[in-house]
Amino acid sequence: MISLACAGMSTSEVEQIILYIVGILSALVSLSFNIWVWYKKAKADGKITVDEVKEGKETIENGLDDLASKAKNKGKEK
Repeated sequence: MISLACAGMSTSEVEQIILYIVGILSALVSLSFNIWVWYKKAKADGKITVDEVKEGKETIENGLDDLASKAKNKGKEK
């Protein structure tokens, strides 16, 4: 009985770790995609302006904030 209870708890922990990793990976993919889209749009005219750099910076900051929030919520997901 005790080993069954421990196995059930460890399964739950493994699921949490997998979901945490999937969340982090999805945030990284989303950030990468947003940076790629920004770069393609900014480079379309052959040069990157100051405004486009500011927009790219905001894109990266938003993506990093999303990634940080997913990392902070790791222990809270139960």
